[in-house]
Amino acid sequence: MVKMLDKIIKNRFLLIFIILAISGLFFCFFFQNHSVYENKIEKIEIKGKELQLEIAKTEKEREVGLSGRKSLCENCGMLFVFPEEGKQGFWMKGMKFNLDIVWINNGKIVYIAKNVSYNLKETIRPDVLANKVLELNAGMVEELNIKMGDEIKF
Repeated sequence: MVKMLDKIIKNRFLLIFIILAISGLFFCFFFQNHSVYENKIEKIEIKGKELQLEIAKTEKEREVGLSGRKSLCENCGMLFVFPEEGKQGFWMKGMKFNLDIVWINNGKIVYIAKNVSYNLKETIRPDVLANKVLELNAGMVEELNIKMGDEIKF
């Protein structure tokens, strides 16, 4: 009888441990890939269209970017803010959709990469200095008629 109770108790502890482990993994995955930017959304207007931008300021936020997401809402984007200007390289690691990428230095657009494929393996590193980079849904640059030299105020 004691052995049977001991076995039941061990099985319950094992079940509780497994449930907690799975919950912990889910929690870590969810917060790493989806809510890093939840409270860092800024609304801006570009060429008469209001956009909601998630702001990536920390190294970890910039590293994760939009990777792992299935999509980006129609009027949304991600703004990468760098502590200093430099030749900022971008990759499509973990991406699941195409992007337009816009390099900005001191409020002016200095480089544009349109319809960058989600499965591109190379890093895009234009030969220009930038202190911000904006990622938008592919086609948004054309739709908004965004051009090099345009000013964007944040």
